[in-house]
Amino acid sequence: MVDQLTPLRSSERVLLVVDDAHWLDRRSAAAIRLAAGRGAPTLLACRRGEPLPPDVAALARTGTSVELGRLPADALGALARAMLERTLHPTSLAELAERSAGNPLFARELLVAAQRSDLVHAIDGVARASFEGVPASLRMLIEERVAAVDEPARGVLELAAISQGVPLDAAIELHGTPAVEAAEASGMLAADGPAAEVHLDHPLFAEVVAAEVGAARRRRLLGELVRWASERADRRSGRIDSRQLARWGLDAGVPLPTELLAGALRSSIAQRDDALALRLAQALDAIDEVRDLDAEMQLLRVRAWHFAGRPDVALALLADLVPEDGDDALVGARAAVEGEIRFWGLGDAEGGRSAVSTAQARIDDPGWWMSLEVARLTYALLGGAPGEVVDGLAGIAADGPLGYTVASVRVPALVLLGSGAEAVADAAVVAAPAATADRDDEPDEAASERTMAEAAAAFALTEAGDLVGAEVIGAIALRRGTRLGAEPLQSWAALMLGRAALTRGDLTAANEWFSQVANARWEDQQGPGTRWGVAGQLLAASLADDRPAAEARYRTLQELDPGGRLMMESEVSIALAHGAAVCGDDPQPWLDRARLHVARTGSVGLAPAVELAAATLDRPVEPVAVSDGPSPLLAARAAAASALATGEARSSLAAAEALEALGARVDAAVVAAAGLRRAPASRALALTAVRLRRSVPEVVVPLLASLDRPELTPREHQIARLTAEGLTTAQVARAAGCSIRTVENHLHRAYGKLGIAGRADLPDALGTARRSRRASVPMLDR
Repeated sequence: MVDQLTPLRSSERVLLVVDDAHWLDRRSAAAIRLAAGRGAPTLLACRRGEPLPPDVAALARTGTSVELGRLPADALGALARAMLERTLHPTSLAELAERSAGNPLFARELLVAAQRSDLVHAIDGVARASFEGVPASLRMLIEERVAAVDEPARGVLELAAISQGVPLDAAIELHGTPAVEAAEASGMLAADGPAAEVHLDHPLFAEVVAAEVGAARRRRLLGELVRWASERADRRSGRIDSRQLARWGLDAGVPLPTELLAGALRSSIAQRDDALALRLAQALDAIDEVRDLDAEMQLLRVRAWHFAGRPDVALALLADLVPEDGDDALVGARAAVEGEIRFWGLGDAEGGRSAVSTAQARIDDPGWWMSLEVARLTYALLGGAPGEVVDGLAGIAADGPLGYTVASVRVPALVLLGSGAEAVADAAVVAAPAATADRDDEPDEAASERTMAEAAAAFALTEAGDLVGAEVIGAIALRRGTRLGAEPLQSWAALMLGRAALTRGDLTAANEWFSQVANARWEDQQGPGTRWGVAGQLLAASLADDRPAAEARYRTLQELDPGGRLMMESEVSIALAHGAAVCGDDPQPWLDRARLHVARTGSVGLAPAVELAAATLDRPVEPVAVSDGPSPLLAARAAAASALATGEARSSLAAAEALEALGARVDAAVVAAAGLRRAPASRALALTAVRLRRSVPEVVVPLLASLDRPELTPREHQIARLTAEGLTTAQVARAAGCSIRTVENHLHRAYGKLGIAGRADLPDALGTARRSRRASVPMLDR
């Protein structure tokens, strides 16, 4: 330290920085204080909660102290990106944020440990990481801090760790005030208010401390806590909920009253704490009077098994425990649960719809009837019956969470039926700024329904050509789904963001969004599932002519069973047609299958997409007629399909330009290129086709690749630009500082590269040349 401070004796000004200053020995700390007193700018970093050497503490009192807070999620994402050299998947980022609690040191060590343990996997350009256990470096650091605490205080830390938070008065009564104060002084125990809960100050503290508690000691500590909380009912009021107390009791092996288990099960189902719900259902199974529980509790037991991924057990319990006859509330609740199990758990779309419609015919209560109607129409939408949805919701208006649920079903049904203008009007209500505010005080159930409605609005806006609006509302839905920790909601939002990116030709972004859906780790019991995500991946890989990736997705997608979810099967078939073409198979059967699905389901809103896919694959195109009230993009796509079916150059040109104006770059490029195939003599169409092809450089299907031209050299571009501005050849030669012959040679090469006949075509062609100079971005890991 003295050697480091020697330069301070000279006139040169030195900045003194010390990391981990709480570890300085007494003499070094005194030297630092002396140097600071002599005017050296000094920056000391100390860990919060650690005891400081006296001289460092004195500097902290007299100087400026700044307490660095926890890193927000975006900062953690930037840290992960810098270390992993790729974006961290939102689910993995949420896990990192939860486990590190924003502590940059802990976050860094968790990332390093994941890399060393081969727990980081790059899937389609996005990093997925698992942060299992506590890294050895952090474990040693935490254990050293725990070892410095005396035995009574350690008991407080252990109780707080294994209970995941304990009332302050419980800790004091069970372990004594001095022990609690000593635990707080260690910097490892934190309290939420003067008389609230005490808990370990960091989740990794709790994990390490809890892991060191033996089984017998754990049971004793939790048993004492359960008995303390059970002595008087008022001790549970407001601070220990039934779910928390039941968890302690189950962990301690303490018998719990049926009433407490039932209340905890109700709370666990509402909070989707599936693991605890199953434990509680199993605990109730062991009680003799379990069959005497009311129907509501029996239905909760059934749902616990369903959410645990055991629909067979759930359905058997439902038939055994809950009668089909009863008042409207019982009939409605039973039908809702049965429909849920059959549709989501067993993939039986018809069975789910039948369960709720049968119950509807037997009840009179309007509230229960409407709740079942929304469930039935949700199954109808996902099952491929959009007309049934719109007819069923005709004239129905609802507010609050039910209103969001209705919108999340009605909006996509309108899009599928080709009524895009009406769908956009409904979406505008959902997407209004006041409606999309991310309110922390909103109940999770309402926030979830709002997020689903926003994803539906993004779908409608994409299909209407409002890609910016779709991405804004989709990003809002994604953020809320991430905040709620609901991966199904994140997947819905990512799916819609992927569609928007694909429409504008950004295959890299589209593939990343679709990968989040395809690689989601949640069980495929709700939401779009992996099938739609893999279809998006396959389409992106095929358009990029990435054969290895396309072959893998092509095989995977054919192995995935759609179950009862047929809503987007025409788009899945489109993806399979593209994959077949890349893999050397005949795409026509898949195109025929897509047309058949559109005809069977009445999803005329998707019919133009099928025909544009046929055009992309250089297959015959059929004309498309849309109903009244289509969105601008649907109308443009339908006009494009009809123009290609007739082969009329002027109509193809107009359709391509209309699609370009709506941001549908891929469709525009395909229509112009396919139109040129049908009318090769059209110079206007040729110029537009080359220009639009250059606007989607990542798309390299044969139809568009045939239009590729070499880029102009800087010199060729300069001379062509001057010529396009109206200068004569001689004027261009003088301005460029070269001979007339050189100008003519450069122009001749430029005409060939741009695919034009002469200088009259240069103004239009050069604008595209300038726009096309961006480099192509690799899309997939190969």
